[in-house]
Amino acid sequence: MGLFSSSHHERSGHADPPADGREVSRPGVPALASVWSDGLGRVGSRAAQILLIGVVAWFVIQGLIKVNVIVIAVVVATILACALRPVVRWLKNEGMGNTPAAITTFVGSILVLSGVIYVVVESVVSQQSQLAQQAVSGVSKVQEWINTLPFSITNDQIQQWQQKGLSTLSSSSSQISQGALSGLSAVSNFATGFILMAVCLFFFLLDGPRIWRFFMSFVPEKHADKFEQAGQGSVKVLGHYIRGTAAVASIDAVFIGIGLVATGVPLAVPLAIITFLGAFVPVVGAVVGGIIAVLVALVTKGVTTAIIITVVVILVQQIEGNVLQPRLMGDALSLHGLVILLTLAAGSTVGGIAGAVLAVPMTAVAWHWVKVFRGRGAPLMPEDIAKREKKEQKKAEKAARREEKKRQKRLQESA
Repeated sequence: MGLFSSSHHERSGHADPPADGREVSRPGVPALASVWSDGLGRVGSRAAQILLIGVVAWFVIQGLIKVNVIVIAVVVATILACALRPVVRWLKNEGMGNTPAAITTFVGSILVLSGVIYVVVESVVSQQSQLAQQAVSGVSKVQEWINTLPFSITNDQIQQWQQKGLSTLSSSSSQISQGALSGLSAVSNFATGFILMAVCLFFFLLDGPRIWRFFMSFVPEKHADKFEQAGQGSVKVLGHYIRGTAAVASIDAVFIGIGLVATGVPLAVPLAIITFLGAFVPVVGAVVGGIIAVLVALVTKGVTTAIIITVVVILVQQIEGNVLQPRLMGDALSLHGLVILLTLAAGSTVGGIAGAVLAVPMTAVAWHWVKVFRGRGAPLMPEDIAKREKKEQKKAEKAARREEKKRQKRLQESA
């Protein structure tokens, strides 16, 4: 019977499992698990996951590009709301209600933004042809000076380098000009984006904490602390970044503008505004603004004035990088210079000028989230803890004085 039983199992193709319970694969047919358990299988599974993530990210980016007006408006409103949040908090501490404080801050910020846009359009766009002509003339003078050097550099090589260096600028300028000359479409897109940004900014200022709590309601409880820490830190990063950048840009524009006016360089106001706007594009913007100022000085006032403006620009940028940014921005932009350059390249490729301006603060926020979730956030130093305690003590004393004033006022009214 046992012999028959054994033969039956052999004919049916089934073998008895071993006594120790281990799984035995059929001869010549490897188990599915063994295919993915070796080194090549693990690499293949990871490659498949990376490809899938890449495809999903590509579709997401393409979708965001299609609605870039909405995306840029929401991102700009978020950054401005983070920068203006202390103003709303200060007004509320002074006794103003939440809604009046939000409305006051919103109206003031819109007036300032409208003024900045008007000044830029009036001073820069209206004189862009003169600026471009002076800059091109300056490049030509530099080319003539290079021809006098004792190096073996031919005129053809200089023209080739010049063409390579200006090709991207020319294409971008043509695209900007076409967009500016496209009439109602460009005006409509700008107006739509500005209005949408203004609406989002108002609601972020009015109900920012409540909107954040709404999103936090979808976060699992085990991750709530990390999300809360990362979100609060993001508000600080964006606020410090935009306030610090605006302060640094203003100081750069004022001192470089003073240097231009003192040396008698024409178009000083447009050049100072270009310096101010360029500061919002880290590393690259300040360099480009300084080069344009030096080229205009070279054409209009000669080599000596150009050297003076070069010294002024370098001195201002050194003070900015070594003194102003560490004090005004703190750790808001704790990114390596190479990371900033790569981020600018990627942002400008995806979103043009707006992408170049917004890429760096968004990358700083993303890096902050990475540090929080990896548990690598910078610990508080003793002086930071003492500063925080002192600030909290002053805040409590101020609140107590305010309550005392309200109590005295109620007593007087009741009397």
